[in-house]
Amino acid sequence: MGIKRIPIDSVSVGMYLCGIDQSWLNTPFLLHRFLIKRQNEIDKLKKCGILAIDIDTDRGIDVPDTDASEASEKIQADGATPPLLIRTEEERINHLSKELRGVSLSQELSSIRQTRVQLLDGVHDLLET
Repeated sequence: MGIKRIPIDSVSVGMYLCGIDQSWLNTPFLLHRFLIKRQNEIDKLKKCGILAIDIDTDRGIDVPDTDASEASEKIQADGATPPLLIRTEEERINHLSKELRGVSLSQELSSIRQTRVQLLDGVHDLLET
């Protein structure tokens, strides 16, 4: 059958996820290609604000035929983008729990800069010795 996009409410354990409607930076998953083995993986996807995923029906189970027609209606909606997909990145991140948000890039950049300064100081001290 191939790859098809389905709404997050139609996802079930045993499906092979091969794409999502958001950047991987907005999710707690390092990879966006895996077999969904547990319900908590689906729950995490929902908590991240994901509305639709792509599944590979050759590598996992497919949605039942009744769900497939409803899914295509929900996603396509006369070719219009669902209003929830138009949310800004900030709104998507603000609704996440603290454990899913992670560290901001500015905080990580500050930490990296401090580490770089310490590393350079150590190298200079080593070379002077």
